[in-house]
Amino acid sequence: FIDVVLFHEPKSCSDSNGCLWTGLGVGKDDGEGNLRWCCSDDAIELGLCDGSEDHKGRLIIDPKTFKGEHRFLTVPASGKLEETIKYGKIDEKGETGKYVLVMANCSEKG
Repeated sequence: FIDVVLFHEPKSCSDSNGCLWTGLGVGKDDGEGNLRWCCSDDAIELGLCDGSEDHKGRLIIDPKTFKGEHRFLTVPASGKLEETIKYGKIDEKGETGKYVLVMANCSEKG
């Protein structure tokens, strides 16, 4: 899978320190200051994601705090892709300011 997320970064993130995306629902902190973005075997062992078929090898998104748009594209192991993204258009109707687009390949096989 290739995960694609788009979210508004709050104005408070614009200062020199920025903000952690984990607080915005993207990725998780293991409690020792190490960030995990993908639901990998170690993230599952740490309890940062559930490891179900829908989550393993995918970007960690917390549905309780994530306020953006999330899409994904299934890419076959061969890498050859002859499809398009269904519902690929993302309309953000709302706040002006800085938006962040993240594309993540969390497959442990590359």
